[in-house]
This record gives sequence, C-alpha cells and structure tokens, in this order.
Amino acid sequence: MYIISAGMSSGIFHYDGSAFSPSGSGSMYLVDIWGLDEDHVWVVGYNRQNGDSQILYYDGTAWREKYYLDFSEWWPDNVNPDTLDGAVQTVWAYGDTVYFGTRHGVWKESVTTRKGSMVSFTDLGMEIFWIRRIRGNGCNDVFVVGNKGEVVHFNGRNWQVIQEGNPTYEIRSIDVKDDMILLVGHDNNLRALTVRGYR
Repeated sequence: MYIISAGMSSGIFHYDGSAFSPSGSGSMYLVDIWGLDEDHVWVVGYNRQNGDSQILYYDGTAWREKYYLDFSEWWPDNVNPDTLDGAVQTVWAYGDTVYFGTRHGVWKESVTTRKGSMVSFTDLGMEIFWIRRIRGNGCNDVFVVGNKGEVVHFNGRNWQVIQEGNPTYEIRSIDVKDDMILLVGHDNNLRALTVRGYR
C-alpha cells in the first residue's frame, strides 16, 4: 500500500503490512494517489506558485515522472482534445482507463496504449473550473466533483450534472461505494461539511 504526505515537502511512503518506509517524492505539492495494483500506481501534484503539474507513475519497480505539464492558461478559450493540460488535481483508474482531473477538464487515457483525450468543462456541463476529485464504481459509473460542490456523472456514454455548484461551501473530495456517495469539505467559515447521498 502507498500513501502520500501532502504539503510543500511532499513524500510517498510504502506500507509493507508492518511499517512505513519512504518510496519516492515529487517536486510538487502532492494532492492525490490511486493504484490499480502493485504495478500501476499514480500520484499527482502541482506547483502552487506557478501552476505547473507533475504526474508520477509506479510500474512495480520504480517511481518515474510520467508527465510534467507547464502552466498554460487558467481559463482557456479552447481545450485541445488531444492534449493533457491544466493544473492536475486528481487521479482515478479502473480497468484499462486512468482519469486525470485538471483545471481544463478530464483527461481519459488507456493504461496499455497511453492514448487519451480531454473532456472539456463545456463537454462535462460544468461551470466551475476546479476539479477536486474523480472517483467511481467502474468506467460506466464515474463521478467528478468541482470545488464548489458541483457533481457530474458519467454513465459510460454521457456526462450529466447531477448537482449544481454552491458558492457557500468548498468540496475537497468524493467517494463512491455502490449506491452511496459521500462528499467532504467545508463552508466559507471553514466549518467541516459532510454530505451523504444515495441513488
């Protein structure tokens, strides 16, 4: 099992069942980690000063930099569907597909072929530009949450907004288990917020 310690001195640690040991580090503020198995683990982070992003990948042998993204634009007029772009905030994978949430949309990439495409905020139906988390139950049951609580669902064919954003709170993460969805974050006064929903 791998975990990350977030912050300016971010690190990656491996737990072998009895103890933690350092496993790697990034040059960025590390914010999310996801693994399919012991040979496919991703960590994402970004530079809080200039917006550059880094995606690290563990292939079962060593951590390597998979992508380094130079900052481009906060709000692009046009998103290139063939380019991974924007400050990366989250990663989630299922089967042969890995998803990266950025300031410009969601990048979907094949684990085996590494071919991917960007789904822009317009295509997602989102108005808020900051994706906090992507989680799901499968490739036909994917949830994306924006920082103001906007939730978008992918059913394998279409993206649909299932909850509009709210400027009075900030959502930090989402988790999904079968038919239950859990959102966590805080309101504008920094009071903790937990929202649980069923479908």
